[in-house]
Amino acid sequence: MLRQPTRFWQGLTLCLVSAAGATLWLAALAYWTSWPEHVPLRALAIGSGVLLATGALWFATGLVRGQRKDIQRLRGSLLLAVGEGRRFLDHADRMVTNRELTALAGTIDSVLASREHRRQLTEQRLTGILAALPTGVVVVTRTGLVSLVNNAARHAFPSHALSPGTSVFAAITRESVPEPDHPDPVASVRSVDGRDIPARIATLGDRGGWVMILEAPPGNGGVHELDHDLGLHDSLPPSPPPEETTPLSALPGVVVDCETTGLDPGQDRIVSIGAVRIHGARVYAHANLDTLIDPATAIPGASTVIHGIDDAMVQGAPGIRTGLGYLEEISGSCVVIGHNIGFDLAVLAAESRRCGKSWSAPFSLDTGHLVAVLEPDLKTLDLDSVCRHFDVAISGRHTALGDALSAAELFAHIVPLLEDRGVTTLGDALAFTRRARRTRSRQRSLGWQVR
Repeated sequence: MLRQPTRFWQGLTLCLVSAAGATLWLAALAYWTSWPEHVPLRALAIGSGVLLATGALWFATGLVRGQRKDIQRLRGSLLLAVGEGRRFLDHADRMVTNRELTALAGTIDSVLASREHRRQLTEQRLTGILAALPTGVVVVTRTGLVSLVNNAARHAFPSHALSPGTSVFAAITRESVPEPDHPDPVASVRSVDGRDIPARIATLGDRGGWVMILEAPPGNGGVHELDHDLGLHDSLPPSPPPEETTPLSALPGVVVDCETTGLDPGQDRIVSIGAVRIHGARVYAHANLDTLIDPATAIPGASTVIHGIDDAMVQGAPGIRTGLGYLEEISGSCVVIGHNIGFDLAVLAAESRRCGKSWSAPFSLDTGHLVAVLEPDLKTLDLDSVCRHFDVAISGRHTALGDALSAAELFAHIVPLLEDRGVTTLGDALAFTRRARRTRSRQRSLGWQVR
């Protein structure tokens, strides 16, 4: 990004000098043209001086606005960096143009980086200790998802890949795991291929889940590796029905995306539904829905090119009525969030009517509308462009769950930016989105559901 090293101060000085020059010009010419025969010249002098002063004032106003925007972006960069645990300067370099503010960002970044380095060093040492243990260690959530596994544990189940986010019951039978209040410790667990593997199991108490300690298998090779995602143990907070006074920081949301047979929300059918739960700025990626839907009609080739779903893939998949039931189960009374969510809501409403299910429009927030107001200079508002602007990683694009996860991460990014603008409640956010008038009007004309 091209920077203007002293643009603000040089411009402000220029404005002040121009204004002073205009004043002197007016005074001098008013004196020189004070005789009656110079009345036209006097009017010309006054007019030119006023124009010069007005131009200086206009230029100064533009500089002040630019400076305020840079300060606002600097604040936003700090909020994004703190929320993500990433380098502050990475955001500031992309968003701030003023050199003095960028230098300040560098100082703040150095302080944050020092603290982050100490935290990472502690984490690396703990990880190294767990990875080097001669016994296998598997940590499992209360729902059976693997949240931590070391190399020795992987060798205990060579035919089954254990990794964070996968089900431990793909490797061991449910019957071999005791209930949490079982009085006797187990001596082994049984793999799904019928082997008894020496193991000890300890529960994690209030944190939920359990730890499985396995006897080290031979041939481990001394490889010290550890994969973990301990955030999988975090349970969703209680989610009472949201109201307009609900703070964004505690907003229960479900981010939804549908893949369809086409772009006509009234006629085209759903072929896949993806959804992920979110609470405030926290994405609970393990609380998700990812299902194919049999649309009971042929899927056009042009649509298959985009989302990769063809007729053969949806054979045997649940119908839309079942799929809507899955979505209701994960959504509860949450606010529905998504990028261009008006399209998905219109399709869901049409599908509900076809299968005789009742439909009422829920509270909804469109990340596209929010970004349109947050960043009015952004030319394109498609999900790819907006995620690049906010440095949000995209994976699984044009799959229902992949797009839902990307939109969820985008929403989590912009929550602190909204709060910095005074948008702190659901009602504030709904009012904020209504300022994206042009985008909303265009979407309504396409038949989308826009509140």
